[in-house]
Amino acid sequence: MKFFYTIFNYILLVILFSCSGNKGNSEPAEPEQLNQTAAVTESKEGENLYLKYCMACHQTNGSGVPGMYPPLTNSPIVNSGKKEDFIEILLNGLKGPIEVHGKKYNQQMPSHNFLSDNELALIINYVAKSFENNAPEVTPSDVKDLRNTSSK
Repeated sequence: MKFFYTIFNYILLVILFSCSGNKGNSEPAEPEQLNQTAAVTESKEGENLYLKYCMACHQTNGSGVPGMYPPLTNSPIVNSGKKEDFIEILLNGLKGPIEVHGKKYNQQMPSHNFLSDNELALIINYVAKSFENNAPEVTPSDVKDLRNTSSK
């Protein structure tokens, strides 16, 4: 009888450990998986900041408000390849008439220099990969460098 309980306890332990929630692969995530997860998180943070600070004028879908606020959809400023121009606009605002997709706009955009370098980079990168845009990535260091240059 003692032998039966020993075998029973052994089988019970094997079952418990096999059902402990460890689904096999205890290997750490690959760097590519971690980068993808970080990119998704950053994109969501950028979207949240965009919705908080930019959406009122440029709309949820980046279409802008006709005759008032320019669209960010397929934006020539965003897609120009000169990330410095886009950073400068967010840091310093924009005043005076501009033309986007053949339409004129003349509303003042306020400076967003109260946001951190990281927050501005997140917004810029969100816009750069959204609304039919495909612009180069901006780092917080890029923003910091321009902030330091334009404040002198």
